[in-house]
Amino acid sequence: MFLTAVNLARTKSKRILVEMVSAAGTGYTFTAKRNRLKEKLVMRKLDPLVKQHVLFFEKRKIRTL
Repeated sequence: MFLTAVNLARTKSKRILVEMVSAAGTGYTFTAKRNRLKEKLVMRKLDPLVKQHVLFFEKRKIRTL
């Protein structure tokens, strides 16, 4: 019985799923994965609403993977 309780303990995930929001102010968002211990994510990607490449900033954590 004691050994099964030890086996059920979960470790923390190394990656998390985050929501990225457009800096153009269009409200366009998408999700991305990043390592838990890294700094907040910033990337340059196409925003289809303005049809230009803009910066996307990490807004919030959605869940762990």
